[in-house]
Amino acid sequence: MLMRELVQVAKPDLSSTDKQQQYYDLLTQGVEKEDIIDVLFDNAPTAEQNLRQLKFTLENKLVSDFISQSNKTGNQALDTASIAYKYYAAGKLMLARQFQEGGAELLEKAYRYARKGQIISIALDCAKTLATYFSNIEGDFKKFSYYQESLNELFELQQKETIAQSYFNEISFHFKHKWNDNIAAKAFTYCTLTAPTIHTSVRTAIFHFQTLTLAYISDLDFEGLIKCCEEAFDHFSNIEHPPKSVVTIFKVKQATGYIHLGQYEKAINCLDEVIAIADKGKYSYCTAFFYKGITGLHANDIKLANEALKAAQPYIDNLPGNFQEQWKILQAYIALFSSEKFKIGKFLNEVPIFEKDKAGGNAAIIIVQLLHYLKKGHTSSYIEYSDALARYTSRYLSGKMKILAKLLLEVPKGHFKRSTIELRTKRLVKKLNTESRELEIIPAQRVWEMVLNFTS
Repeated sequence: MLMRELVQVAKPDLSSTDKQQQYYDLLTQGVEKEDIIDVLFDNAPTAEQNLRQLKFTLENKLVSDFISQSNKTGNQALDTASIAYKYYAAGKLMLARQFQEGGAELLEKAYRYARKGQIISIALDCAKTLATYFSNIEGDFKKFSYYQESLNELFELQQKETIAQSYFNEISFHFKHKWNDNIAAKAFTYCTLTAPTIHTSVRTAIFHFQTLTLAYISDLDFEGLIKCCEEAFDHFSNIEHPPKSVVTIFKVKQATGYIHLGQYEKAINCLDEVIAIADKGKYSYCTAFFYKGITGLHANDIKLANEALKAAQPYIDNLPGNFQEQWKILQAYIALFSSEKFKIGKFLNEVPIFEKDKAGGNAAIIIVQLLHYLKKGHTSSYIEYSDALARYTSRYLSGKMKILAKLLLEVPKGHFKRSTIELRTKRLVKKLNTESRELEIIPAQRVWEMVLNFTS
């Protein structure tokens, strides 16, 4: 994945006849490793070793080109950070090679840009190095005092930023992988502690508000989630040139709150704001369309869902693997509303099941698979894969997803007869109306309506 992402941002000067250029071109085209080996080395006995050597040399050139790029992105926060990191890296390398004066001068520039961009970690390391330099080598008391005072100040700021980040990491991990009912209370407690520190840095504020959004979602308070996002926007509006990620993070969070509340137009407005500022084809851009697709399924606006899928389709192969899987699951659900043939086998090959820590995602895969079998009238396949869902339900699922899974398991027991199924599932159906912290790709109630419509 590293090489495939590097070729998207770096364009080194390569010879058109060189294997590096051929390798670069194949990577940009998304060609798989086995096919690359076949094209470049004709599956020679040493092909794997040759590719590793080629990868090593091209990777160095890609990294060098990316680091040396001076073109501005138009995102002032990102441009400031890029300059700070470049001066910092160059300054540290100059010092390592015993070019003391030049290294210190570069670090002073890095320090100024880092302070401007509120990049505490870089500013702190610059201040540490410069305080030492001006105390021992140059003997410049004025500069020594300045950087020594900055060092002490930045150390305190970094402690606060680190605490906010640590709290967010803990809550985020439990929210996604190891849920328990105490998460909301703990998240709110952490936010009470970090609230006084949000002016420390942009990152501190982002971690605080992200933790707070998880607290509201965990508490099933989606109006609170929306209000929290507004508070985040108010805070960052007072910062000169805040990073674009602030808008993308909290507008998407706000959109999910509106989807939960059934306020779909407001959700779409939030997502359109993200699309307007995101880099076309990048993660944030595709994320916004992903949630537009979900909005369409929740609003029963299949046209909107299809348009969202079509807009992001050219870029999906360049996304992280787990996000690609989510897109394919979304595509499978949208396909239920289409008359076009959907290839279940191809879908299952592209979306592997039963990977660790993916209980909800795996359940969504199995459920959409069962829905397609039911739609096609493949009752024997439905029964066969119901066994997988039964095992999965008892081992991993809870809450609303578990209720839906139990309902689907009743379909073959009711002999695929709607009247019999409805009679067997009255009690379970009532439980489907409970709220869930997880935003479903398609509401469980609508999934059940589809099931009944697919039965006779």
